[in-house]
Amino acid sequence: MQIRVAMISCAAASLGVAAELRASFNGLGSIKIGSTVTELEHVLGRAIPIPGDPEEAACFVVPGDARSTYSAMVAEGHVARIDVDTPAIPTLRGARVGDTIDQVRKLYGATLEEAPHFYGDRSDLYLTYWSKDRAFALRFETAGGNISRFYIGRAREVQFVEGCQ
Repeated sequence: MQIRVAMISCAAASLGVAAELRASFNGLGSIKIGSTVTELEHVLGRAIPIPGDPEEAACFVVPGDARSTYSAMVAEGHVARIDVDTPAIPTLRGARVGDTIDQVRKLYGATLEEAPHFYGDRSDLYLTYWSKDRAFALRFETAGGNISRFYIGRAREVQFVEGCQ
């Protein structure tokens, strides 16, 4: 079975949402975890070009507005993960890129799992908060004691270290 995967970078402004977006296990604004490519195209208001070459189609990025950047990973034809790289988009509990590790620990408590970062130095971590059934996760990446990015989505894809891998 071939897995069709795409990374779509976009911006909150492209969703036409005036209220502050918040990331949750359900998704981000109108982009829902589990949405089809067609549904994602409708939300974004544009076609998602998927290369014809199977190798290139395995994982690719469509750039968006750098003022409020996030990306949606599409795996097996559905949104599987949303990455957030800006302090403009918080989680439901209010954690943001730029927050300290201690701030996130206070927000998520003892349920937050800590692991060493794959690429970072000894102090860099992955902080992961799981849904009760462990089917979904929210993972924070840290660098220098602060949150450098976070992503939400299906458990498998949230654990990928490099985009679609």
